[in-house]
Amino acid sequence: MKNSRPIIVVVVLLILALVAFIIFKLPPDPKPTPDPVPDPDVVEDSIVTSFVFVGCNRLQWNDTITDLTHSDASTANFDVLQNIFKRVANSPNKVDYFFFLGDIVNGEATNEKLDLELKTWTKDYESGKFTDFKSSGIKMIPVPGNHEMLDQHEKPLAQTTTTWLKYMGKYMPANRDSIVGSSNNWDKMTYGFKDGNVAFIIINTDTYNKREERTRFPYDWVKNQVKKYRADRTIDHIFVMGHRPFYVNCKRETSGKFGIAYPSDSDPVWTAFENDTVTSMLSAHVHQYQRMQPNQKTYQLIAGNGGSLLSGATFFGYTRINVWASGRIEMISEGYDAPNTYYDPVDNPNWTVRDSLLDMNWYRKGAKKASKCECVTGEKK
Repeated sequence: MKNSRPIIVVVVLLILALVAFIIFKLPPDPKPTPDPVPDPDVVEDSIVTSFVFVGCNRLQWNDTITDLTHSDASTANFDVLQNIFKRVANSPNKVDYFFFLGDIVNGEATNEKLDLELKTWTKDYESGKFTDFKSSGIKMIPVPGNHEMLDQHEKPLAQTTTTWLKYMGKYMPANRDSIVGSSNNWDKMTYGFKDGNVAFIIINTDTYNKREERTRFPYDWVKNQVKKYRADRTIDHIFVMGHRPFYVNCKRETSGKFGIAYPSDSDPVWTAFENDTVTSMLSAHVHQYQRMQPNQKTYQLIAGNGGSLLSGATFFGYTRINVWASGRIEMISEGYDAPNTYYDPVDNPNWTVRDSLLDMNWYRKGAKKASKCECVTGEKK
């Protein structure tokens, strides 16, 4: 038998070489990965404040769902009011505030009728007749309109501000900034308040006064309040709202019929909005949805499509604004097609987005600006 020792040695050497090769080719033990260092310039985006606004439903004191199938029942559509409340209350994203921007009841008659209608409206809201909106946790803030403040001739009606505060004062923010030193109730209905980095200024655009001018409000206080909020470093965004708009169809309203009149007093207020970077004036009164930038600066938004007979519009709905942690301000107008007879109910309405803006920060560096004002109504083309 031949000597097999050399073969064994060779095999052993090959095995050792293979083991050595494997050992040296293995990657080193991995070092622990350090925790990532957060980038202070990167913000995890989420909605920090969200609110809805709409106006113009004008319920009468004896309205019911059955009544509203008849043409003489009301100037409102009770079904629209319920649909809006349900839609907002069931939103998958949180909503902090619901601003009802005037013409909540039909009014425009006597103070006694206004008293009865506001009393019934608040009773129905509290009891859940409209819908169980109150338990949603959304803060409802009603704002007066001409149907709450004026008579049937569109003239200021005495005692209406007292009546409004009697029923609606409990819905006004407790921490509001009001006019100091005034004994007039109508002054108490124009105020401001803050929530985080957002400030709101509410204007009663149909203030009662002895001069019988129907669209007067405390102009100087509003201008100064805007400046006060802009000087507050904790506030990043300012919204102003009231029943009547300053601009309609991209035109400055001067008659008082469709918006705020008396431009000699009110024009400097709008200038203050632009100089102090107010994001938008939010309003109703005109029975449709409108969005515009009158001077390519502060937006004028109108959401008067809350249930009254529409004017040049085909859909009922509301408008929502989301303020994101990144500072982005998103606007979404939602609605559904109105029935042929506007006060008829609509079963299972088909809600769709009618208009939207990814970011309303017109004052940010690099913000895109249109060459002229364009009035967007959200109507199908």
